[in-house]
Amino acid sequence: MAEGRTVIEQAACFAESSGIEVFLASDSFMSDVTAAGPALPDSKLADLKLADLKPAAAEMADLEVLRCRSDAEDHAGTFLRIGTDEFSFEMAALPPQGATGQGYVLYGVDAASLGKAEFSLMLRQPCQMFSHQGHDVPMCASATQVARLRVLAAGALRLSQLPGCIALCWPPSGAIMGAGYFKEVIGQWLNGGAFPALGLISIRADADGAMHSRGLTALAGQEVAALPGSAPSRAERAKLIMRIADHIVRTGPLDRPGNIEVAGIGTVALTLSANRSKVFLDVQAV
Repeated sequence: MAEGRTVIEQAACFAESSGIEVFLASDSFMSDVTAAGPALPDSKLADLKLADLKPAAAEMADLEVLRCRSDAEDHAGTFLRIGTDEFSFEMAALPPQGATGQGYVLYGVDAASLGKAEFSLMLRQPCQMFSHQGHDVPMCASATQVARLRVLAAGALRLSQLPGCIALCWPPSGAIMGAGYFKEVIGQWLNGGAFPALGLISIRADADGAMHSRGLTALAGQEVAALPGSAPSRAERAKLIMRIADHIVRTGPLDRPGNIEVAGIGTVALTLSANRSKVFLDVQAV
């Protein structure tokens, strides 16, 4: 465990962001909702006939909306069954200009396409709780974050196949992925491929040429950075960040400096910030 965040802080970080947002046009699976017309206030959209929601296409028969009722109103809820897994979700109407994508990195989608989205569905996996040092902590803490994200990504992968699905986003990454791009990279990851670093995290460049990941903190409590001069080119620095992010997702956060071998690149030196929340890479120091 990286010292930069405690188990509880890391769990809270993931729990607050443990949803994948799906941007949809009205021809996806909300025909019952959109039939109500524009007079419905956006804030009430999620309350409209959710129990009657049905996928528009027959091939989506494995999607089912379940209404859970309870005498206590705060225990009532609506769940989306995707195959054998159940997820909580919230829906909202988007403004007339659709999803702007402002402040996000776009992978496999452009702003014009995002502008056609009419609805947002936030897919969440309900958190169970466990006890840690006298505190109730979401089960999505520590080594389980990646496992939970895989379940969530598998559910979102099914939604990405809906007619009218335009894009998807895991908010901590600061990235929005087109539906086709999401299907490709998430499908590969779930089948044993590399972690989709350009999607479930993003890579940003500072004005001075330094590059760093965004979103890895929610999974491992660390981000990866490449300072100017740490690799011969900007493209190589980005590639290295992706490789080290995949290494951290597979093996856990780095707890001490060291060298690792990266296929096609060679030996990479890894150092840590004082609080171990950032991993710096350098191929020149080896």
